[in-house]
Amino acid sequence: MFCATSAWAASNNFAAKVPAASQSASDRRAALSQALAHVLVKVSGDLDAPMSELGAKAIANADQYVLQFRYLQANEQEREAGISLFLKADFDPGRVRELLKNSGATVWPANRPQVLIWAIADTPEEGRNPITDPEHPLVKAMLARAAERGLPALLPLWDLDDQLILSNEALWALDDEAIMAASARYDVNTVLAARYSKTSSERWFANWQLHHIDELNVYETQTHDAAVLAAAAIDPAVDYLAQRYAVSASTNADNALQVVHLLGVNDYASYQRALKYFNALPLVSEAKLVAMRRDSMVFNISLAGSWVQLNNALALDRKVAPAMGELDALALSVLGSPESPARYRWLR
Repeated sequence: MFCATSAWAASNNFAAKVPAASQSASDRRAALSQALAHVLVKVSGDLDAPMSELGAKAIANADQYVLQFRYLQANEQEREAGISLFLKADFDPGRVRELLKNSGATVWPANRPQVLIWAIADTPEEGRNPITDPEHPLVKAMLARAAERGLPALLPLWDLDDQLILSNEALWALDDEAIMAASARYDVNTVLAARYSKTSSERWFANWQLHHIDELNVYETQTHDAAVLAAAAIDPAVDYLAQRYAVSASTNADNALQVVHLLGVNDYASYQRALKYFNALPLVSEAKLVAMRRDSMVFNISLAGSWVQLNNALALDRKVAPAMGELDALALSVLGSPESPARYRWLR
């Protein structure tokens, strides 16, 4: 996988940096409240998470959830924007998850799809060009919004290899085939292609294509306010991915046990890795070994979600692959029973 410009780290999900008016107690409480609201959005994947009754109560008492905080001085560019001081706070992951569980919200596990962003803009000032500079205002704002929403994001290298595969014309046309061909070297399963056009009257027209595995989502907007473009680009992508991968935090862990057959486990080391892997999955409350065979294992799992969600999560890690073929609704309804165990293959 190529090393490109990345804008996210999983450890940031329970931390937030927000402007602070001063270091006074009242301004600190206000900043901590704002920081916790940001964290609830990132961890849940839901912009409405801070608005629940319990979420609002917690935000009003954000200091009870803080592990540590510190003040940071603004840089020159931030001071020019009117911000002189920031507060960075780290919150207790266990207490945040418990809050979301009690409020009936979702938790989006830290293992998230990383989105590769291709962007091109046509403006009266500079003409039509791909955006290759991570400091370009349009791309920089998208990366910042992705970080706010907890979405791993990176930019392409835009070296000769990229340029040979993806021409300016193909990117402007949002050519699916060319975009995905250029994306193949980055080893990602999520690609966002962005096209921006600004008229002489300062009106922006924007189009986006979000590719994820075998699905394509297309959306667009028009605005005179360039500041709204980042959220218009990133929020629909995050909402789609969170809906696909987020787990209901309030799911009862006492679900009926489901039966899983895992093929390709042919030694003790693989058995240990496989059982540890399933027990660590956010969608699996517990995994217990039932039987070992020559090249497979049978275990029961308590599944905190659907089989579709589990398959989606497994596809991200590429350690386990379904060995069941396509399943219709009826097959899914009985999947995991002793008569119809879920069958997977251990890849590594």
